[in-house]
Amino acid sequence: MKRNSLGITGLIVVTLLFAFNSWAEQTWKNTITASGKGEVHRPPDVAYITLHVQEEGMLAVDAIKNMDEKIKKVIGAIKEEHKEIQMEIEVKTLKLGNKTDNAWGQEKKKPSPEATKELLITLHNLDSKIISTIIDTALRSGAVFPKKRFSSEEASAVDYGLLNYEEAYEEALKEAIQEAKQEAEKVAKLLGRRVGEIVYVGGTEK
Repeated sequence: MKRNSLGITGLIVVTLLFAFNSWAEQTWKNTITASGKGEVHRPPDVAYITLHVQEEGMLAVDAIKNMDEKIKKVIGAIKEEHKEIQMEIEVKTLKLGNKTDNAWGQEKKKPSPEATKELLITLHNLDSKIISTIIDTALRSGAVFPKKRFSSEEASAVDYGLLNYEEAYEEALKEAIQEAKQEAEKVAKLLGRRVGEIVYVGGTEK
């Protein structure tokens, strides 16, 4: 999943035009480090719905079988009730663990195996009503909201992004490098020098 806006900080190192005995000496002793920032903001064009489907069983194999049956039911209900909506549905990541339902004051129960899979629904229609109705269908059929890692709190089930993320990233990076080059040229001019070839380019995404 990719965010709908980008902020890129590009770092470049450029050499000054000055004679040295070796390329290594020139590279490390006669350089300017300059940074530039590039930002590209675009509206999202895709929505991702993430839900979990989980089931338990006497044994791990039973939990997996029960979970597979439930996930077929959830996917079948979504496809049946929302035939007219373009979407892609992926089943990801099997997780196996123990389920415990020990309430305060009650006798402790033996943990039972529980299987969980992630359901990722990709939508090209960002209408909030459509998104919410698909989620409701999945929940009624047995899916649940995802939990935050190492927490009992529920994570967001909906995220938005860009399909053509790489194009936006490249545009932001070019802008960052151009700004860094201009900054390096200003510094070099104050020193009475000129910048030469770029010897290093690094970028970090924000």
